[in-house]
Amino acid sequence: MTSLERVLAVLSGAPCDRRPLSLTLSLYGARLCGAKCGAYFREPDLYLSGQEAVAARFPVDIVYAPFALALEGEAYGSTLAWFEKAPPNVKRPLRGAAEALLGGPKRPGQSPSLDYIVESTRLLAERFEGEKPVAAILTAPIDLPALLIGLDAWLDALLFDEGRAKELLDLSVAHFVGMARACFEAGAAFVASPVMLVNPKLLTRDMIGRSMLPALARAFAAAAGPLIFHHGASPIGASLELFRELPGVAGFVIDQRDDFALARKTIGPDRVILTGFSGPLMERCAPAIMGRLARRALDAMADDPCAVLASTAADIPWDTPPETIDAIVAEIGREAAERS
Repeated sequence: MTSLERVLAVLSGAPCDRRPLSLTLSLYGARLCGAKCGAYFREPDLYLSGQEAVAARFPVDIVYAPFALALEGEAYGSTLAWFEKAPPNVKRPLRGAAEALLGGPKRPGQSPSLDYIVESTRLLAERFEGEKPVAAILTAPIDLPALLIGLDAWLDALLFDEGRAKELLDLSVAHFVGMARACFEAGAAFVASPVMLVNPKLLTRDMIGRSMLPALARAFAAAAGPLIFHHGASPIGASLELFRELPGVAGFVIDQRDDFALARKTIGPDRVILTGFSGPLMERCAPAIMGRLARRALDAMADDPCAVLASTAADIPWDTPPETIDAIVAEIGREAAERS
């Protein structure tokens, strides 16, 4: 089977030759093709080269467009910090909500950083057409204000300035919808979105239900394509019942600490669950340990036709030894041999 056939089988719950493998190797492509991050996260052709190198080195079933959410903040004027072995991050947010709202939502064609995301997606979709699905990665609409003005200022608006918070959410929903539609038009099979501000440790369930979920529902319903709800950086098993009715969500990436069986029971039998092991921790994980973690995840999803073995949380770090990734691939091979 091709990777595309394998992923389509999982989406429909049909049998496939082996468990699909999803690894967030956006950054790792720069290492494999010998690119500097300052160029790799600016030049779509170079990003394509990196992902071609990823696909040649590892049997991944999903190819990821740039995992560099800070670029969306840059479109509104945020200042970025650049690193030798990491994607850019926001160095200095905007001075406040008024500056963020100035000029309305930004679209591809208005910002080189947004153009880079969409064009990278287009090049990947053309290169891997009929072979592997491409997933674009976008900031969740409820999290974009934190990227633009800082988390403290965004929480302050949510708590004490309902009118301003609504303006920021309206801007963010329009931004997400415009970018998601542009990525789907460019050929993305999915849009994955790490969703942070649905964490009950940050907001009360009342605030999540009153402000966050309606904004997500508006954005997801208008995105015009299948979405992957990504857990962000925290376990979401205890909150999954809040998200299962959101429109357009084809699957959930859950944290490695979440209970797979409970997650499946909560969201029902049909939608895809992607999970396995923490991507950011892989650089400190010996191959033997990585193999055991992959095997444990594969065993947990053994009887589930709608599951994907995946790295969770953020991107796999630059300094992760390739042998650590090879250990995951070996467990996928073992699982395939047991199926045959």
